[in-house]
Amino acid sequence: MRLSLVAGPLRLLDGGFPHRTEMRDIAEHNAREALAALAR
Repeated sequence: MRLSLVAGPLRLLDGGFPHRTEMRDIAEHNAREALAALAR
């Protein structure tokens, strides 16, 4: 699920999505969470 929450916002950033900062923040947060889960 975390990977979907990284991939989806990143796909939106490829286009002309108006709220780029928020989408980038969502992707970064979920990328950190996915990496933390792997480290456990």
